[in-house]
Formats: sequence, C-alpha cells, structure tokens
Amino acid sequence: MDSLEIHLDRVDVDLGTARILHDLTLHIAGREHFAVVGDNGAGKTTLLRLLTGELWPSQRSGGRRVYRFCGEGSESPIAVRPHVRLVTPDMADWYQRHDLRVPIWEVVCAGLRNTPFLYHEASEAEQAQARTLGFEMGLGPVLDRPMRAVSTGQAKRALLARALIAEPLLLAVDELTQGLDRQGQLRLLDALNRIADTGRTRLLVSGHGLLPVPEAVRGRIFIEHGRLVDRPS
Repeated sequence: MDSLEIHLDRVDVDLGTARILHDLTLHIAGREHFAVVGDNGAGKTTLLRLLTGELWPSQRSGGRRVYRFCGEGSESPIAVRPHVRLVTPDMADWYQRHDLRVPIWEVVCAGLRNTPFLYHEASEAEQAQARTLGFEMGLGPVLDRPMRAVSTGQAKRALLARALIAEPLLLAVDELTQGLDRQGQLRLLDALNRIADTGRTRLLVSGHGLLPVPEAVRGRIFIEHGRLVDRPS
C-alpha cells in the first residue's frame, strides 16, 4: 500500500455561518481501517468530506489539515484527490431521481475519471475493467440496466465499483448500510471486506454504533456534536 497520511490539528469546519466541526485533532496513517461512529447530526458526513478534501478547514480558527503522500506534505488536497474516493447515499439517489438511462457498467467506467457519466467512448479495455469489477461486486446480471432499475443494495455496490475502478488509496463510505435489508447489508459488508483484503485501499466508513461494519474495520473514531470523543456517551 502506498503511503497516504492525513493529519488534522485543531481543525474547525464551518458551513455558511454555522460551525459544524470543532477543534478536531486526528492522525490517520498506516494500514488500519476506521469506522466513524456517531448519531444523526453528529458530524460524520462532514468529517468524511473534510478528510477526503471536499471541504476545507475554517480559515478563521487557524487549524491545519495536512496530507502526506509519498513523502511530500501539503495542506491542499489537490495532489491526493486522484487517489481518494467518497461514496455517499445521495449519489445513488441522484442517479435514481434523475431517471437516467445510463447502464451501470457506464457508471462504473466513469469512475476512471471521477465524472458522473462517460464523456468519451470507453475503450474495450476500460469496458472490460468496468464489467470485471461489476461481476466481482455481484452485479453481473444487472450491468446493462440503469441505476433506477436496480435495488438500493445493488446501486450501492455499483457505486463502490465506480470508486474502486480508480484504485484509490483511501475509500470513504458514508452511512454504508443505510436503507438496506439484512441480506443487502451482508452483501455490502462482504464486498468491503474483500476490498480490505486486497491491501491496497484503506477503508473509512461511517455509521451508527448499532449498525454492522466490515470485520476488517477495527479502528473507531467517535464523534458527538461535531467533536471527537474517546468513547460514546
């Protein structure tokens, strides 16, 4: 696994005029996989967006977020963005809400350039790569169907395949089992465990304390009211 570290040093995050995350200090390094655990509104999604570079720390408070990638340090996420992917529930909702007829294999293939759709004709090698990942995720029978025509669990696994086709060093999955029945949860957890077993991609998943997480994810980051805590209250 290539080296990717994320350091937070007394970081705050503001959305508009509201402070969502407060005084966060955190170091993510090594090969350990983590689950971000907290109640609704605790700040889990915002923390994942901060760690993956979608949000910036508040400039007013003076906290620092530093990425270390292949020995180089930077406060900007630009260099690491090609190596990081975030999967959220609203991504599947977006495809299904817009009633798009794009087949799942194309959604997966678009992950190579991290775009919603293919804006070029995929090569035979790219198509084969997308279909192979789809089969590995148990999506073989539905790869030619649009997202609106598959189950919630299948849509989530399609988005995992879309993220994985870029071979990220860090894969963050927000509310991973939300909206899934028991069978759907088990299939998704199995897929994530197989991702962890490859040794290339570090997992960072979020969820509630009572929801299952992949067996490979043993580290815990607890968050309450936008603050990191040693253990849940």
